[in-house]
Amino acid sequence: MSTKLNVKLITDNLADELIARMQHASGIYIMTSFIMQSGVKLLAPHLKLATERGAEVRMLAGDYLYITQPEGLRALCEVDPRIEKLIIDMPMSMWSGAKGSMRRFEETILLYSPHKP
Repeated sequence: MSTKLNVKLITDNLADELIARMQHASGIYIMTSFIMQSGVKLLAPHLKLATERGAEVRMLAGDYLYITQPEGLRALCEVDPRIEKLIIDMPMSMWSGAKGSMRRFEETILLYSPHKP
């Protein structure tokens, strides 16, 4: 049995697209190169609501160019203990392909890239 995925490339206004889709997602999987307090503050209420309604929320982040902020990590840890968090220390050369991020919402995959095709 195959499932047809709906794939969408987003090159701007990522937060608007994410927040709208988080409201109904049964699973939210975020991979990002770094964590910043401003990003956590923007997404925290929506991640919290998702976990409260039973959605699985997992985050994978690195410390690309040493940008990850300790206060951002602390804020993420305070959102909800059910959010699975994995922070990895990886050589910069390995993050070159992870500058965008991928989230899975039901049958939709959103790809974000700050670079327009």
